[in-house]
Amino acid sequence: MLPHHAESLERMRRYFENEPGVLGLILGGSVARGNERPDSDLDALVVVTPERHAVLDAEGRISECVWGQCAYEGG
Repeated sequence: MLPHHAESLERMRRYFENEPGVLGLILGGSVARGNERPDSDLDALVVVTPERHAVLDAEGRISECVWGQCAYEGG
């Protein structure tokens, strides 16, 4: 993992740490596999409680992109 990916992952952790019902993050994609490029993005699943999932589902938000949290351009 490149330093800017590590910093961005830490930002992602901080972004979700105080969200209600968030249990954890699962990193996927090229960064998780170890074959990332400098311009690779971060792919993650956010694990939530059933109650939080019900709220997000009712809001149509069970799949989202979070922008503006990466430590590098294009991330």
